[in-house]
Amino acid sequence: MGSTLRKAAFITLKLAIIAGGIGYLVAGGRLNFGDLLVAASNPLLLICAAIAILCVQPIGVVRWYLLIRAQGGNGLGLLTCAGIHYGAGFFDLFLVGPTGGDAIRAALTACLAPKGTRVEAATTILLDRILGLLALLAIGGLGIFLWPDGGDRSRAFLLTVGAGIAIIILSFAASFSRRLYGGAIRPVAVRLPFGNIVERALGSVHAYRNRPGTIVAGILLSLAAHACTIAAICFLAMATEMRVSMTDCASVVPVCLVVNAIGPAGGWGVGEVGFDEIFRWALGVEGGASLAMAYHILWAASKLPGLVVLLAMGWSVAGGKAAESDAGEGTDAGKSAGACS
Repeated sequence: MGSTLRKAAFITLKLAIIAGGIGYLVAGGRLNFGDLLVAASNPLLLICAAIAILCVQPIGVVRWYLLIRAQGGNGLGLLTCAGIHYGAGFFDLFLVGPTGGDAIRAALTACLAPKGTRVEAATTILLDRILGLLALLAIGGLGIFLWPDGGDRSRAFLLTVGAGIAIIILSFAASFSRRLYGGAIRPVAVRLPFGNIVERALGSVHAYRNRPGTIVAGILLSLAAHACTIAAICFLAMATEMRVSMTDCASVVPVCLVVNAIGPAGGWGVGEVGFDEIFRWALGVEGGASLAMAYHILWAASKLPGLVVLLAMGWSVAGGKAAESDAGEGTDAGKSAGACS
């Protein structure tokens, strides 16, 4: 019962944040749904935005596959990785619940990877997300650097982005340092609950120190994916007839995306407030909230094909297999934590 109550409280909190953000904007007259109808009257720009946002997922597939391949493949080919990525992406639409797309992706990966490699394969999902976050913070920092003249460059944003980049870089340095890993991180990990699994997961990340090209390629692909998202939002801004140039839009959207990433359920609610405030501070224009909602609708639509992929993969069978515990692999001698080194 305690676990059920915690989940219910977690869902309630997320819904409250979403409803609070959107309600705040509607009550203040700052979320104009008529702007969405204006966007619908510019089909060419909407098509350009849709194409840009649809490019994000294939880039994500290639990035994750490179991380998988650096471990020797773990029995997962490019098509399998694409199926898992698209199928699990469908569950990003349901982040108001306790489980999101990454958890489903980990479950499918554990199901399809050979026994003895499941921990290492699933850990690539965490590393994949870290690379994406690092690229997002970096491009957000660039957005602050290119902030339009006369705009209110908030120090809070600058400090948040800078601190985020510093924390991730330091975490990477700690993970890839042999001295820190062997002398501090690994001894602590083995003493944690399920320490053997935690050790293997950390060891698989540490092993990427011998694959710097893979890490660099992952960051570059992340930057490309975020660039596609920024382009999509710029096209949507033009479609909603906001009085902004492509250059002005590109300079503030990276910071908007950093704020959007803070919010639950893909940024709904928090993203609308962040877009609205940032466009007003930096560019002196209204309509940022409507722009964020148009982006969220387009983002959600891009995830719908994942349902078809799930049905094609036979999710009911995969889900049952993924429920099997991986704890027994702790003594499996098939593959060590540093197998990709």
